Amino acid sequence: ENKSYHGDRRHDKVPSSDDDIESIENIQQAYDQLVEEFLKQKNRQCAEHKARKNEDEKQELHLNLVKCKVHNCGLEEDIKSMKDKLSFLDSECYGIVECKKSLIKHDKDLHESQELYKRLS
Repeated sequence: ENKSYHGDRRHDKVPSSDDDIESIENIQQAYDQLVEEFLKQKNRQCAEHKARKNEDEKQELHLNLVKCKVHNCGLEEDIKSMKDKLSFLDSECYGIVECKKSLIKHDKDLHESQELYKRLS
């Protein structure tokens, strides 16, 4: 008799009272809340990570842009100095050409003068 009583008792594990059901619902709610909090935290971490990554990428782009600008300024300076040199050389060349022209003219004048002198003497 005792054995069968214990046997019946063992099978009677399903909560019967309203208190037991309520406590299971509370546990379920607490669990759901934990899961929700965990997911919120993960989402927050993800968002922060993305924001940080975006910030890093922006920073890198900005640095590259600055480098490019500095590099371009350098290039612009080089180009300007090359142009200055070229224009200086051009003016020098122009001067040389003008000198040659006037030398030729002087030469011609001298030659004509000598011819005239020869004829006169």
